[in-house]
Amino acid sequence: MNHDLKIQKPYKKTPIYSDKAWVQNAIFASLLAFCVFQTYYIFYHSSYFTVEVIKVKGNKEVRDQVIISQSGLTPGQRMIELDFEKISKNIERNPVIKSASLLQSGAKKIQITIVEHEAIEYFLSGRSAYGLSQQGILIPKKLDVSCRIEVTLSNLEKKIFKMKKDRLLVIREWLNELKQSRFFNYDQIIFQDLYHIWIYYDGFKILVGDIKYFIQHKKMLSTFVFSFDSELKKPEYIDIRFENMVVKMN
Repeated sequence: MNHDLKIQKPYKKTPIYSDKAWVQNAIFASLLAFCVFQTYYIFYHSSYFTVEVIKVKGNKEVRDQVIISQSGLTPGQRMIELDFEKISKNIERNPVIKSASLLQSGAKKIQITIVEHEAIEYFLSGRSAYGLSQQGILIPKKLDVSCRIEVTLSNLEKKIFKMKKDRLLVIREWLNELKQSRFFNYDQIIFQDLYHIWIYYDGFKILVGDIKYFIQHKKMLSTFVFSFDSELKKPEYIDIRFENMVVKMN
């Protein structure tokens, strides 16, 4: 008698750990989604990372409020949406400001650090006073500053707060020359233009133009001025713009 034998496959149990892994993955995915949502909410919808405090440091000539206004920053803006490089460039459009940098100093705080152009000379122009930087930048000052220099500026120079290069070079040349001469302690020097310059020294009024004539007549001029009899009436002016020095008496 033949009997068909059925071979029964052994029962394979589903491991319990696979169910646990699925649950763990589901929980992890849920937590990850929750974290992403919370991060998005905090940065884009909550008030935690919005601008509330703006501090300015390093500025001397330009007021805080002017800098903040030029930056375009306003309370309530979201930190993540700010372009610090663009804001710095907006501030640096102010001719008095050499550089500007921004730092997020807290969740709701921004610090603006300013470096201004430094004045090496001070002068008057009309009813305004300016500081003059090495680069020729005009820095508005209060009229209470002590100025021995007076310069006639063009409207364009006043508008862009920068002195013309040729005027700047002439002024530098004259000031350097005077510092090395006996007239270093002049009372006032007035630059009407590049070739009409008045030097006031101890009651003498000296009209100069091209600096080469000042250098040419410097010895003669010094002898005349410093040996002048104090009891005599001083001349109306001395003109050294030409080959010969002219003394105009009253």
